[in-house]
Amino acid sequence: MPEVLYRKWRPSTLNDLVGQEHISQTLRHSVDSARFAHAYLFCGPRGTGKTSTARILAKAINCPTPNDGDPCDNCQMCNDISIGRAIDLIEIDAASNRRIADIRDLTEKIHYTPGEAKYKVYIIDEVHMLTQEAFNALLKTLEEPPKHAVMILATTDVQKLPLTIISRCQRFDFRRIPNDQITNKLVQLSESENVTVDKEALKIIANHSTGSLRDAENILEQAIVSFVDNISTDNIKEMLKIGGDTLTQKLLEFIINKNLTESIQELNQMVSDGIGVNQIHSSLLDSVRCLMLIKSDALNENQISEVLKKCLNNLKDQIELSELLFISKILTKVDFNGFQVQNLALEMALIEINLGQVSPIQIVDKNQSTSLNTNLNNVSNTRTAQPIVNKTDLIEKQDHVPQTFSPKTSEFVQKKSNPNPPKRDGESGKLDSEWNNLLRELRLTGKRFKFGALLRGAKSKEIHDDTLVITYSHSSNVDRFNSELEDPVVKSEMLSIIHKTLNKEYAVEVRLDGEPSSLKTSKNSKVSSNLVKSAQAMGALIIEEREKNI
Repeated sequence: MPEVLYRKWRPSTLNDLVGQEHISQTLRHSVDSARFAHAYLFCGPRGTGKTSTARILAKAINCPTPNDGDPCDNCQMCNDISIGRAIDLIEIDAASNRRIADIRDLTEKIHYTPGEAKYKVYIIDEVHMLTQEAFNALLKTLEEPPKHAVMILATTDVQKLPLTIISRCQRFDFRRIPNDQITNKLVQLSESENVTVDKEALKIIANHSTGSLRDAENILEQAIVSFVDNISTDNIKEMLKIGGDTLTQKLLEFIINKNLTESIQELNQMVSDGIGVNQIHSSLLDSVRCLMLIKSDALNENQISEVLKKCLNNLKDQIELSELLFISKILTKVDFNGFQVQNLALEMALIEINLGQVSPIQIVDKNQSTSLNTNLNNVSNTRTAQPIVNKTDLIEKQDHVPQTFSPKTSEFVQKKSNPNPPKRDGESGKLDSEWNNLLRELRLTGKRFKFGALLRGAKSKEIHDDTLVITYSHSSNVDRFNSELEDPVVKSEMLSIIHKTLNKEYAVEVRLDGEPSSLKTSKNSKVSSNLVKSAQAMGALIIEEREKNI
C-alpha cells in the first residue's frame, strides 16, 4: 500500500526538521554530551514536527553510533524505530487512553528494563487529553522515572496541562513553519515525486497551510492525485476554491467609494456567476488586509502578486487607514451560520460599512449627519428609555456641541448650530469655562452614580447668590443626585471639589425643570468658627442658625 507524502517524507534526523532549528540544535547538543533529560514536553501547533522530533530523539539516544548528536539512521536500532518495529519505543495516544487505569498500566510496565535498546522511550501524544486523575497518577513516575526510561509528552494545547506536569519536564515550544521554508520543502517533494508544479502554486499551498507542513504536504498530494503530473496555479486555486487576485477588486472599489447600491449588486452578480460567498468573503478580507499593509508600508513583496499590488496601489490614496481598520472589523464578524440566504450576511456587512458606526449610541449615514446631542435628547424624551452611559467621554461639554463623523477622514467634526453663541459674564461665565474641568474632577466622586456623569446629563446650570443650580428634565436624575448626597462623606467631597475648581464655596441646588427652587444642600458662609467649618468638611449640614445672646 503506498504511503501518503507526509509519512513517506517524514524527517528521520534532526537535520531534516523544517523550521525548528532552535529545537534541533539544543537536542543535538544534549545527545552529543549525554546530558538529556528524563522527561520532555513538546508543545506547538499541529503539523510542526512534534511527534517526528520525539521519534528522532528516541533514535538518537539509542543509536550506538550517533553523528554529532544526530542518529546515524543506518543501524538496526534506527531502522527498527523508523519502521515502528522497536519494542522499546512505546507510543500512547492520550486521546483514547486517557483514564487512570491506562496510566497505572504505564507506571507498572515502565520499571521493566528495555529488551533491545539502551533506553525505553515513552511518547504520549496529545497528553492534554488525560483526565485529572490520570495526571495525578503520572506525577511521581514523571518526576522520578527509572534510569532506563525517557518520557516525551506532546501536545497542541499546553494550556490544559497542570503546572505540576509542566514543571517536571524540559519544555520545547514548536513554532509555525514560515511560508518560504514550506515552499522550499514542497519544491523538494515535487522533484522527488517527479511532478511539475508552478512555484506560485506552491506559494499558495504554503499560505493556505497556515504554518503546518503536514497540511501543506496533504494539499500537494491531493493536487497530484487530481491533476496528475503537471499542476498549474489555476489548478490549485480551483481545488482550494480561491478566487483570482482581482476577484473582489470592483467590490472593494465600490465599498471604498461608499456606493452601497453598486456594491450589493456586484456581490449578487458574483454569487449568480457561481462564486461562493465564503470565497468572496475570504478574498475581500485578504484584499483589505493587504491594502492596510500597503498603507502601513509593512507589506512583504512576496505576499501578493504584482497584479493585485498594482490594483491596491490605485486604491490606497482613496481611503484612510482608520477606515480600512473599521471595514476589516466588520468583515471579520461575518458569520454565515444560521442564514438560509447566505448572501444576507455579506449584504448586512456591506450596509453596516456604508453607514459607518461612530460609537455604540450613534450611527451616521454618509449623506445625513446625526449628532450625539440629538440622540441623547430623543432618549431623554422617552419615558421607557434606559439611561445611556457614555464610557468614552466623546463629549465633555454640558452644552453637547453637535458632532458628526466624516467617513472620508474618520474624525469627529464639530458643527456649530449658532455661529455667534451668546457669552455669559461673571460667575456664570466662569462656570461655563471651568465646566469641563469640573466634570473631570467629579468623574470618580459618588458611590452608585458618579457626579461627573450625572452633571453631564443636566438640562441647564446656573449660579444664583452663591448657589450652583442644576436643573434636570426628569425626576429620576434628581432622585439619583439626591441619593448620592445622602452620604455625608460623598457630599463633602463633592462640595470640596467644586470649591477647588471654581475657587469659591457654593451650595448646590438640584431641581426639576418647571418646579420652584428647593435648596438641597447648603453652606453657612457667615459662620467663621473653625469648629463649624471642620464639621461641615466632615459632611455636617447646618439646619438652623441662632444668634448668641450675651
